[in-house]
Amino acid sequence: MKFALIALAVFASGMLATQAEANYAPPSQYSLTSAAAQFREQTYRDHPCLAKIIDLENGLWDPTLDYGMGHGNVYEAYGLPQATPGTKMSSAGADWRTSRTTQLRWMINYARVKFGSECGAWYSRSVRGNY
Repeated sequence: MKFALIALAVFASGMLATQAEANYAPPSQYSLTSAAAQFREQTYRDHPCLAKIIDLENGLWDPTLDYGMGHGNVYEAYGLPQATPGTKMSSAGADWRTSRTTQLRWMINYARVKFGSECGAWYSRSVRGNY
């Protein structure tokens, strides 16, 4: 029974993410640094659902951006995933304050644990406005 419920939840989150996918419109193009643009492109290839969240949460793909569009306040929403507080990303690595890769690693784990999948997190963000 438990397996059937898990399988149903995984199937449903994939189905719901597909519906959210149909409603997705990418934000207008920001002026990204070369490194940010390359990281964004790779993330869209490997983790498209999370890349869409990052586009909405932190369109500059700046790992040091905080909620107020300032830099460095780790006690607010912070980094690519706009984790609140940013300090919780320390579990992904010592360089969590400045590393896009470390922040994405944290985000992948967070999405899988909380929503069952990366696209489950995207569905939540697209429907509820947060994830």
